[in-house]
Amino acid sequence: MTSSNKDYSLEFVSYTGDSLAAGTDAQTYVMGLSINDFKNTSVNYSNVVFDVVDGSLSVTPKPVVLTVTGASKTYGDKDPAFEYSVKGLVTVNGVKDELKNVSLERETGENVGEYAITATIDADANPNYTVTKKDGLFTINPDATEIIVSVKGHSSSVIRVIRLWQEPMRSPMQWGFRPRTSRTLPSIIPTWCLMLRTEVSLLHRSRSY
Repeated sequence: MTSSNKDYSLEFVSYTGDSLAAGTDAQTYVMGLSINDFKNTSVNYSNVVFDVVDGSLSVTPKPVVLTVTGASKTYGDKDPAFEYSVKGLVTVNGVKDELKNVSLERETGENVGEYAITATIDADANPNYTVTKKDGLFTINPDATEIIVSVKGHSSSVIRVIRLWQEPMRSPMQWGFRPRTSRTLPSIIPTWCLMLRTEVSLLHRSRSY
């Protein structure tokens, strides 16, 4: 409080109000001062005017750091539950505060490799904190289970019959035989002889997988 007259002091002012700015959440709290709460108590001054400017209390958000915990899995497995930690939260009456409405999500992909895990925070649900986020790393490792691949060749066989040639059968006279009589040999002698040769081939063929 200040006065335009150096001789007028705080002792001449009576305050009858109960204005108080108080709060713990991050926001601004006003005192609610009123001119009617102040009175001049000195008879030596009759023209005292109170110019009251209300006061306030501003609570700013506390900076905290959210760190996503790294995680991993083996190729083909389900994703584990993702976790995070927060540094800088306030403890009130022995109970540590916590961030609300935090969700974790990783990059899409199921092949072996590394993927970022990011955090999404509802700022409206956490007005008392300014959150700095540090992403986590999700690793998909190769499946080290032993895999045995069996390869069996395919076998088959083929029988092939080939007729090489046909030729007329020579008669005894053609071979130089001279009968004692003029009679001819019986007509039952076959005139053709079929000569056959059978060739058997075993073919092998393999298939690879």
